[in-house]
Amino acid sequence: QIPLLLSIGEEDNALIKAVESGDTDLVYLVLFHIWEKRAPLDFFSTIQARPLARDLFISYARCYKHEFLKDFFLSTGQIQDVAFLLWKESWEQSKNPIKGHRIMVIKKAADLFKNTKEHIFEAKAAEEHAELLKIQHELEATTKQAIFVDSSISDTIRTCIALGNHHAANKLKATFKVSEKRWYWLKV
Repeated sequence: QIPLLLSIGEEDNALIKAVESGDTDLVYLVLFHIWEKRAPLDFFSTIQARPLARDLFISYARCYKHEFLKDFFLSTGQIQDVAFLLWKESWEQSKNPIKGHRIMVIKKAADLFKNTKEHIFEAKAAEEHAELLKIQHELEATTKQAIFVDSSISDTIRTCIALGNHHAANKLKATFKVSEKRWYWLKV
């Protein structure tokens, strides 16, 4: 019945029937058909009203279509979800934070987090993450050793101390407000 509805152009009715059946394969069939036929905003509004279809689309798009998922979240006002996607994408980028525009992506995520009142912690964490990556990249450039990027603040400070770069360790301590207790534990 559902393929017949699709063949005569009754996509909305086909989606209703597919959702009622509970068969995810049929829902995906209808979703992909609608996806090909309609403009993105029309597609988003169609699936937004049906939770099963929306959730199936989101789970598919998380795996295969990040850009399309970002557009969906923006169209539905879910800015924090776009920010989380950007932050996740930054981890999948190049190990070199400057070359892969990784820091820029993290800063964009931080800006999106700032637009929501509920995600102030995430905004601050993203800002500090971008700053740490920048400093770590600079440390790798000056020491000519690829051992800093993607380390924690503590590991970065400990490595600086082990290499005898006390100036950089003190700069990290001041920048990230490392407590005296933690500082002395790292020095030991």
